[in-house]
Amino acid sequence: MGTWVKSKRSIFCFCIGIVGLSILFSLVSASNVFAQQKIKIGVILQDKISIFQDSFKGFKATLAKAGYGEDKVEYIVNIVNNDMTKVKDLVDSYRAQGAKLIHSSGTGTTLEILKNEKSIPVVFSIVAYKESLDGAAKKFGFGNNYTGALSSTSTHKLIDLALKVKKDIKKVGMIYDVNAD
Repeated sequence: MGTWVKSKRSIFCFCIGIVGLSILFSLVSASNVFAQQKIKIGVILQDKISIFQDSFKGFKATLAKAGYGEDKVEYIVNIVNNDMTKVKDLVDSYRAQGAKLIHSSGTGTTLEILKNEKSIPVVFSIVAYKESLDGAAKKFGFGNNYTGALSSTSTHKLIDLALKVKKDIKKVGMIYDVNAD
C-alpha cells in the first residue's frame, strides 16, 4: 500500500477521532463517575473488511493519544457481517450495559443504529453519502445525537479540517479507484 493511501486514511481516521474526542470530552466533563470505572463505548462494524477495521483503529488511536487508552475505555466490539437485523439488539445491549458512545462503520450499520438510538451519541465513519443520512433522517426521524465523517467528503474539506488541527502536515495523498465511476 503506498504512502498516498496511508496519508488519506490517516487524515480520515484523524478527523473521525477528533469528532469522537469532542463528544467524549463533553461526556467526561459532565460526570466524575468516569474516574472510577472505564467508559464503555459500543462499536458496530458493518463487515470484517480492512476499511472498517482501519477506521476503528484510527478512532481508538486518537482517543488513546488524548489519554483515553484501553485502561480508561472498554470497547464492546461487534461485527455484523452485513446482517442489519443484528443491529437493533446490539444497540439495546449497549444501552443496557451503560455505553456512553457508539462508534459505527458503514452506511447500512449507521442508518440502523440511528433508527434505534436517539440519546446515546453516535460517531460514524465510512458512510458513503450524506444524502443517505438526510433521507433516512427525514423518513425515520433521527435525533440530533450523531456526527462523523463521510467517505464522500471532498479532499479539500478534509485537508482544511486537518490543517486547522495540525498546521505542519507535510504530505497528503489521494486514493484513486479505477473501478469507480
